[in-house]
Amino acid sequence: MKVSDQLWQNIKCKYAEELKWKHILQILKRNNVLRPDTARLLYEIRDDLIFYKDLKKEPYLYILKSLYNRMFKIVYDDIDYSEYA
Repeated sequence: MKVSDQLWQNIKCKYAEELKWKHILQILKRNNVLRPDTARLLYEIRDDLIFYKDLKKEPYLYILKSLYNRMFKIVYDDIDYSEYA
């Protein structure tokens, strides 16, 4: 599924609006500067997006609760249900 650049920007802006995630984003950015002495954290940052690192799976994008409904609608509207008929 292709996601618009505008959606990525909206996710990044939401991180900055919520104090907890704004702080986590700052910590992740500072940690990345410490290479090769970076700390092992539960999250990582890629292109200013926060990913949760699950030890048993690939890291996955952290979506804030305030974006759940919007993300669900985007994914739901993008699915071609004719394939499943």
